[in-house]
Amino acid sequence: APPATHSHDKFTSLLLDLLRDVLATGGEKQHLHLGMHRSDYMLHQPPTAEGQSSAPMGLLQVELNTIASSFGSLSERVTGLHRHLLSRCPPAVPGTIPANDSLQGLARALATAHNEYLKLRPSPTRGVQAEAIVLFVVQPGERNVMDQRMLEYKLANQHSVRVIRATLAEIAERATTRSDVGATVVAAKHVVGSSIGAAGSGGGGG
Repeated sequence: APPATHSHDKFTSLLLDLLRDVLATGGEKQHLHLGMHRSDYMLHQPPTAEGQSSAPMGLLQVELNTIASSFGSLSERVTGLHRHLLSRCPPAVPGTIPANDSLQGLARALATAHNEYLKLRPSPTRGVQAEAIVLFVVQPGERNVMDQRMLEYKLANQHSVRVIRATLAEIAERATTRSDVGATVVAAKHVVGSSIGAAGSGGGGG
């Protein structure tokens, strides 16, 4: 990143410092990455000159969340709500509400990443007997708990993947990085295969 970014954005600065620490200690232990992003849009009404007819409204992207991209589970329910309301308030316009299976897609992506991790996981004979889990990094008094629980239950019921929830403070207290096997171990009995960050970005867990 340009020096200006590093100097004026604390969060970016911390990410770059973390990257330097990783590179200084031999680089990444594994090279598989899963990105769960949320693209936000708002309706935009283009300005029109006096005497001209109004231009049609359109969607414009206002944000791309790459950290703490929540509401994937609840947005699927909102789609169902909109479809229900349109059906109860005729005239209904067929095809105006697109399909939304974001919860299924997020769970499938996490399960795929988890299974790929299991293929790379060090042998138990090297000292890792712990169960592999997905770690949800949450905030104290988490406000988005229902959105997260829906994803947690989908992972458990459809993919047999266990989720552990922990705050940054709990991770600092209970987790250790095993450099000998390249794994993070929580409470000496859970190996982190994948993780979702709903805390630590400074944005309130968006």
